[in-house]
Amino acid sequence: MKRKSWLDLLEMCLNIILIICITVSVTSIFLQVVFRYVFSSPLIWSEEVARYSLIWMTMIGAAVAMRHGQHLLIDSIVSRFTGANRQRITVVLQVISTVFCLLMAWLGVEISKVAWKAISPATKIPMGIVYASMPIGFLCMAIFAVEDICKTVSNMAGSTGPVRLTGSEESQT
Repeated sequence: MKRKSWLDLLEMCLNIILIICITVSVTSIFLQVVFRYVFSSPLIWSEEVARYSLIWMTMIGAAVAMRHGQHLLIDSIVSRFTGANRQRITVVLQVISTVFCLLMAWLGVEISKVAWKAISPATKIPMGIVYASMPIGFLCMAIFAVEDICKTVSNMAGSTGPVRLTGSEESQT
């Protein structure tokens, strides 16, 4: 049995967060429908909870998609190249992605600090919790981009075979 790396464990934790967010979102929307139409007494907090769950799902899901090379822009650009040029452009794009993700994570921390003072109207939680999805998601994306850079550079240095770049190419190799 292959030993899991810390990156695999990180992805597993992100997947658990995604499952929790989806469950919370679906449950709160279902309860809202039941309470509104069956009991004629809508819940005040359900829409807010569903919205905040969706924000977290978006940021965490983007990180998981980065791990599996499923971001559309990268695939559309990389697919135009072949061989060593494909590997070089992949590294360049992943470096740009990493820098962007780190910048967004830093900005997310700054926004979260400011938003921590604001309280959501219905759930009464600090808005910093909602905004914390941004630095967490972008930091995880940066980590997975660095992982892909390392794999690509390793393949460039010691292999002539194709590099796993995207989910669509995985099925071709």
